[in-house]
Amino acid sequence: MNNNTKHGILIFTALLTLTVLCGCEKLSEKSTPYLINNAANFAANGKWDKALKYSEAVIAREPANINALLLKAIACEHSNKLTLATKAARSAVNQAPGNFTAQYTLGRLYAKEPKKMQDAVAPLLRALKIKPNDQNTLVLLAKCSSSLNISNAIKYYEMLAKFPRFNKRPELWNQMGVFYVKQKENRKAALCLVKAYRMAPDNPNILLNFAVFKDFYIGMSHSTVDFYKQYLNITASNPELQKKREFVKKRIEKISPR
Repeated sequence: MNNNTKHGILIFTALLTLTVLCGCEKLSEKSTPYLINNAANFAANGKWDKALKYSEAVIAREPANINALLLKAIACEHSNKLTLATKAARSAVNQAPGNFTAQYTLGRLYAKEPKKMQDAVAPLLRALKIKPNDQNTLVLLAKCSSSLNISNAIKYYEMLAKFPRFNKRPELWNQMGVFYVKQKENRKAALCLVKAYRMAPDNPNILLNFAVFKDFYIGMSHSTVDFYKQYLNITASNPELQKKREFVKKRIEKISPR
């Protein structure tokens, strides 16, 4: 290869490198508001890799920037990087313990993992203290407390029941009924499960919970057969419920009058 050829290759390589560099946005030269706004826009449009890239560019220069930390947490969450998401949310809480969004986000991320339900309760309680009666926070507190069998769970369910949005939802009354069953408060459980059933008699989960409660918890097996048959009827085309259907069939055989 002669010198002219080598020189030409070097020039071409240099031009190519320059072109690539010019085509890449130097985030370090952009202002923080620019980066935050773009990260938020990318997140809003589901472009999580770019949202993460821009939020991390802010954190590199401003490690305590709450907005960037929260955007990173959300971007990581949607990129299946839950550990990194939780770490970013925890950093946001450390920087601004009085920030509702930071506390709520940390609690919400913990609540996504069954083994960390206990960890979720504290930040969610702090979030509720900052923003009393926030419905999303109450939903998560009820969910976590119920899973952990904490007696306070019913308080959160009752608070939710005061909102029209939830008062008319049979799922809420069903959950309250299930919780009361766990607490061995059958009278209260009956009131809630009956209300849920009356609201949604064709909901398979609600119907089965109501039937099982009558059958196993208050000794009314003789009047439960029709409810079990109703369950089999409305779930006939659902193969995912096969195991439950088998249980119901066997139960009908056992408690049906001879």
